[in-house]
Amino acid sequence: MKLRYSVIIALLTMVLTFSFSCNVVAMTTGFKVESGEKGNNKINIKNQNEEYHYHSIECFDVSDKGLIAVGISEDVKKHINVYDNNGIFKYGYSFEIYGTFGIEFDNDNIIIYTVRGDKAYLIDKNGNCLEICDILNNSENNSYWNNVVFARLKESGGNKYYLSKSQSLLGIFSPSYSQLIKRDSNGDKTVLLDASNENNTYIIVISIIVIIVMSVLIMVVKYFWSQRTKSLF
Repeated sequence: MKLRYSVIIALLTMVLTFSFSCNVVAMTTGFKVESGEKGNNKINIKNQNEEYHYHSIECFDVSDKGLIAVGISEDVKKHINVYDNNGIFKYGYSFEIYGTFGIEFDNDNIIIYTVRGDKAYLIDKNGNCLEICDILNNSENNSYWNNVVFARLKESGGNKYYLSKSQSLLGIFSPSYSQLIKRDSNGDKTVLLDASNENNTYIIVISIIVIIVMSVLIMVVKYFWSQRTKSLF
């Protein structure tokens, strides 16, 4: 009898040990990942009750329920705006990372993917970090980055959603996207989100700054060149 109990206890111990040692992943993602920490908000994510205004869209995703999330990059500070299928703002997040990021819906939650560090953060609607996973470095995951996470066109509910540039002269030469367009099954197009004016203003400001900097550099070079020429005579 004692031997039987000892065997049962040993088997239970092995099962429990195996269960806790397995990498159980809560998030649903197309990446091959390994489970990491839970609930550790390393990216300082916070809720946003107001729409963050932007000049370009870095990434986006559409949920099965028709919710639209767009990612916005402002140097280290990043933002996510979530809209309904008509482009009406519902809620958002802000967080801090270096480098490029992507986003993907996981039911009502959002997964934030960071290129630097290859991390996946599962975030609920209230901004709680539920899980952190490591994205494995392999060819399958590289394909998922390029063809899914950073895809310019995505489909949901029979509709196609895609990023586009403004058709203005400045927009055509812009390196970034400023519009999110929906095309339904009949081929009708609707511009859901449009930051073309902000994008044009941003390009103009950057261009003016570049012109000023170049002008100052040319003046400085000319001055030192003239001083050098004088010293030769």
